[in-house]
Amino acid sequence: MRKQLSSGHSTYQASSPQQASYEMGYHHRSILLAKPLPWEVEEDNECLKNRVSNRSTKLGSDSLQKSSLAKLAAAFSPPEYAINLEHIEHVEVVNVAGDKIEIQATICDGQSEGCVAMFVPVSFPNSCLHLFYDEEEEMCILNNLSLLHHDAEGKITRQLSTRENDSLESLRPDLQLDQSRPSNIREFCPSWWVAAEDAFGPQLIPSLKTTDLVNECSTIKSLLNDGDFNDELRALAQDGMSGVKNGLSLEVERAVIADVSPTGFFIRARAVDVSDRRSIVELFWPFDGEPAKDPTALRSKVLGAIAAISSGVI
Repeated sequence: MRKQLSSGHSTYQASSPQQASYEMGYHHRSILLAKPLPWEVEEDNECLKNRVSNRSTKLGSDSLQKSSLAKLAAAFSPPEYAINLEHIEHVEVVNVAGDKIEIQATICDGQSEGCVAMFVPVSFPNSCLHLFYDEEEEMCILNNLSLLHHDAEGKITRQLSTRENDSLESLRPDLQLDQSRPSNIREFCPSWWVAAEDAFGPQLIPSLKTTDLVNECSTIKSLLNDGDFNDELRALAQDGMSGVKNGLSLEVERAVIADVSPTGFFIRARAVDVSDRRSIVELFWPFDGEPAKDPTALRSKVLGAIAAISSGVI
């Protein structure tokens, strides 16, 4: 899955007890700049910091028009200290190294007294530590920032969508998307559906193969529902609407995986019709080919489905 194939861009770890104290309690602290690398001098690093900062420092009123640095801070802040883009009052570069950029964002949420400063280190997708010339290093860093900016745009859009969904579901509990598998799924599932526990036929005591497959289905379900795959799940549900009564007139707003089996997905989606009426729709989405018989084959089918729906092949 995506989380297994890539390590992500952001890291969040305290480099000293003082920093840990600050991060846990939001105490004031002075941020120490990283020591220059052997092949650079402080003046070069300071110049690069200013050049990066000056590319985008002005914060606009529209959350999607704020500076690149603010977007990076919001998109790559740690989940336990998630930053709302609208609450960023000021942002600056603390340090630029060959493998990361360190940002400090001043957060004023209007709910607590005063503002707090958040330190957000963001790792580059491509390290520039192997470069020995200033021009090459600078180009490499700016290319990394461009990649991170693109990722940040997508993350922020998904964050806004998530907040809108949470707000809607808090007002309409009947539109909440339950991720649990129906206990009576065998009573209404299509003929091709095979539950993981039934993949190797009736068993009084589940075999090791069955247990491995059941556990893999559960793991994949958790990964797909953790938020990183919202767009893909929505696309899968929209594709599956062709097999639902009046489904072609419905637009999927959000979807979750309620069950994963060796033969496909059971999806629960919230959809809106042409009259702007919302409802919960359940549908089955099949994999190609024979049922998966082991975790490796199952992962291959899932990755194939996600890749196909992302590329528009399906």
